[in-house]
Amino acid sequence: MGGAASAQLVMALSLPIVTRLYSPEHFGLLAVLAGLVNWIGSLSSLRYDMAITLPSDDVRSANVLALSLVLCTIVAMALAALVTIAPTGIAHSVIRQPGLQPYLWLIPGGVFLLGWYNALLLWSIRKQRFHTLAAARVSQAVLTA
Repeated sequence: MGGAASAQLVMALSLPIVTRLYSPEHFGLLAVLAGLVNWIGSLSSLRYDMAITLPSDDVRSANVLALSLVLCTIVAMALAALVTIAPTGIAHSVIRQPGLQPYLWLIPGGVFLLGWYNALLLWSIRKQRFHTLAAARVSQAVLTA
């Protein structure tokens, strides 16, 4: 709980500075990019990551973790191929945000990192490493800001 509260405080304190540096158009592109990464990243492991905490023994849980990480890697590689092959078509036709075309290369990396983060987060919850999770939340908020 302390990690989440500290993360929110860091974000709230950085907001006045960030809003002076970037225009509303930039925030809109960031919102579209973040939305795509969050949506695809959450589905990249085909939601097997949600099953990491369910098995009664660590061997089965580790197997589910490995499956989640492999699936996430495959999805990120497929996205990297798509973004490399047809960036204009994706930006103009699929997403309908031409201003996002220079940043499409961020999507596969973001999906990869988010998928791995989600899987490892649930593994850490299974192992009851809550102090580490709190520190990660605060670090994440500082880096986001």
